[in-house]
Amino acid sequence: MSYGATIDGCLKRTERYSGKVVYENALAKTVGGISVTDNTLAGLNTHIRTVFRTAVLNSAMVYSIHDNYEDGFSVQIKFNHPSGEKYTVTDT
Repeated sequence: MSYGATIDGCLKRTERYSGKVVYENALAKTVGGISVTDNTLAGLNTHIRTVFRTAVLNSAMVYSIHDNYEDGFSVQIKFNHPSGEKYTVTDT
């Protein structure tokens, strides 16, 4: 079996990516944040870039950073065992 191969009896049900943009003041204290989620990594990156390009937010805050430590991923896979047993595994 190779990476990314389809496995009979397995179905990816959901996939979620999450991230957070943190706003800090001139004293490097967190004064706010915006959490974003999407079903794809590309979509998450687009949302984060959109937040960074929002002029109203950027003019109100001194610094904005993408807090990579807050990023997350989860996937849920449904398995249909040949014996007829069905189960779901979620990985975060």
